[in-house]
Amino acid sequence: MHDPARKPQLFTPPARRQATIEASATASGGPVERLLSGFSLARGRHNLTAEDVLVFLAIGQLGIVKSGAILTLRPIAYAEVSALLQIPKETIRRKATRLIEMDMIYLTSRGVIVKNVEEWSSLAASMLHIE
Repeated sequence: MHDPARKPQLFTPPARRQATIEASATASGGPVERLLSGFSLARGRHNLTAEDVLVFLAIGQLGIVKSGAILTLRPIAYAEVSALLQIPKETIRRKATRLIEMDMIYLTSRGVIVKNVEEWSSLAASMLHIE
């Protein structure tokens, strides 16, 4: 039975874990700050929305296959991108249409393909701040 005089106990992660989480999330140059900075850079450089960036990165992640020194590009269906990002397929189709118009990807009968792997790699690197 519920006792109204009893205060509810909240779960508190162990102090060490909590301090680590806070330090990595708020520290200058931490991973969250770097990710947000990368999004800002990508959005400014390419005039993309946050979802455009995610869809473009997902298409490249799924469609650029590296085997040793050889890169292979494979067409990616909208359903694959939708499943990866957990975004409705129709939204993926609209975002892909915008990326096609911006000449960043192209459409084949089997799906979409990143048009310029170097541009995709550069955007991915800027998101992760990899030089």
